[in-house]
Amino acid sequence: MVVTLAVFLALAIGLVTRGCMGNLAQIRIRWWPLLVLAVALQAYAVGHWATDSLGPIPLRAGAFVATHVLILAVAAVNFRLAGFGLIILGAAANLVALVANGGLMPVSAEARVAIGHQATVDALATGTAVMGSKGVVLPATQANLWILTDIFVLPPPFPLPAVASVGDVLVALGVGFLIITTMHHSSEIKIGG
Repeated sequence: MVVTLAVFLALAIGLVTRGCMGNLAQIRIRWWPLLVLAVALQAYAVGHWATDSLGPIPLRAGAFVATHVLILAVAAVNFRLAGFGLIILGAAANLVALVANGGLMPVSAEARVAIGHQATVDALATGTAVMGSKGVVLPATQANLWILTDIFVLPPPFPLPAVASVGDVLVALGVGFLIITTMHHSSEIKIGG
């Protein structure tokens, strides 16, 4: 959700500051099919285990780790593009947090309640896999590398209430920077290699 917000915000900033949306066609993402595969696999993993039948946790966790490895690989090959330094840092931070926590991203029960996804904190047992996400309910004291987990809360009335990690914020900033920078380059300037 944070990356989606960054895309729309960057497009708006780019347009307001007289950037050209047509310049976005200049962006050449190397290994983009792997990125599409990662997003599709993650969407499948989130959607497939969106019911009470969460499936085997090792399989689910493995799918999330694999998607983040693919995302990091694509980011690394495109490091010369504007904003990809931040995207690499963010993708790496998310991957480290996932691996340190068994392949799922810790989120506190309080954060889930703050964004309106649960009525009470008591309804969320510690260690419960969060349906429809890659999250697992863990208090800060039980989460490994807590600072890298889902700790930033965007509560209602925010249009898309969400919880985000440091990695998510870095990826969003990188994507936003890529969009705004590209919108302000003339068609003669090549972005990336």
